[in-house]
Amino acid sequence: MEILPRNVKDLLEYLPHVKSTVKEWVLVDILITDKAGRQISAMQAAEAVQSYFSGKEGRLFIHNDKEVLVLIHLGRSFVVSNVLKEIERLMPQGAVEVRSQETTFEGLGKLELHVTHQKSFTFSLADIRKARRENVVLIADDDMYVRMLVNKGLSSNATVLEVAEGDKVMEAFRSSIPDLVFLDIHLPGLSGATLLQEILQVDPKAYVVMLSADSSVANVSMTTHAGAKAFLTKPFSRERLIEYCRRCPTFIF
Repeated sequence: MEILPRNVKDLLEYLPHVKSTVKEWVLVDILITDKAGRQISAMQAAEAVQSYFSGKEGRLFIHNDKEVLVLIHLGRSFVVSNVLKEIERLMPQGAVEVRSQETTFEGLGKLELHVTHQKSFTFSLADIRKARRENVVLIADDDMYVRMLVNKGLSSNATVLEVAEGDKVMEAFRSSIPDLVFLDIHLPGLSGATLLQEILQVDPKAYVVMLSADSSVANVSMTTHAGAKAFLTKPFSRERLIEYCRRCPTFIF
């Protein structure tokens, strides 16, 4: 893998090569955080990734002092979330944010636009959802019957992902970037209230609907004031699920 320090021309000339096998590439954005201090520089981050993926085809573009773009040719069997974990593991804890998406023609077009105009290129998860042509729903609930209701009710309109434990919600969220999340307040492991805050930190525009059998004023008020878009009382009908999906701005019928 070659490091291109702010050489926009070389990066743009390389993109047509990527487009010929676009589904075999992963596009990663490494952001040096304010917490990093002097722990790591953009060049050091690029060199760490270059060393780890030394046998892989690709390019690393140092966009500015706090941002590195990575294009890696990994074939068709890679899992994006695993790639992110490997890159995060190479860096000092808390020093970087690592983001990615499935590489598409639209994503490469956005990359071309941003590097040409020398703007900061950060992936907007809302933009990814908007550009996607399929609906994705994440249901996080330890009740198998509730998960079944959501899956059965929405499977004809969306890809439905199921999580039963709080500790697995963020991994599922990051890897799927769902249009809509149905999140139980009382989950084993991390609570729904804690997860709501974590989701909104990663994605401030996330559309999260909280679930609970307890529809007390305190519960509804707590979750909506914390940033949830709505509160859905269990049990619920398919019609109610569809109603909330219609409210979600990126859900397509």
